Amino acid sequence: MYLCPLPGCTHGHPPAEVGKPMDADDEPLALQMLHGGGVGMNAGNRWFDKTMQFIIGTDGTCGLNYEHSPSEGVAVVQLVEHLLRYIDSETHKRKLTRAQSICELPYPRRLRWKLTSYTIDDIQRATLTLDESVNDLDLKLIRFTVFGKNFPNPKI
Repeated sequence: MYLCPLPGCTHGHPPAEVGKPMDADDEPLALQMLHGGGVGMNAGNRWFDKTMQFIIGTDGTCGLNYEHSPSEGVAVVQLVEHLLRYIDSETHKRKLTRAQSICELPYPRRLRWKLTSYTIDDIQRATLTLDESVNDLDLKLIRFTVFGKNFPNPKI
């Protein structure tokens, strides 16, 4: 599991409102969660070698990238629903504060890498390929409201 806080995750797009139907404004947010918007934005903070990546913007927007092979998607949906119920619960809001020990961590230090010209060329090619893939992806969000997960229950 990997947590990735991103400043300004939505890059000028207003955060989605809870309970508000999806509209065209939510598509840039979904793309941001999926690929990070390209090399010039947050694509460097998408780690697809991790099973699960929680993406949290400083503006409160959040999302989850999940690699399906190690586990069933139903377990992830249940986890996310549990987290949403926990966050909305009044009795648990006081527990969502920053722990004192986190504040006392040492300041991160910059890592210095010695890269060969071959590695630098590979990185430049990879950034071009990533941006081409980002620009080639079309996404359309549709909220299906005719029935959902609770539809069969009242019918039984």
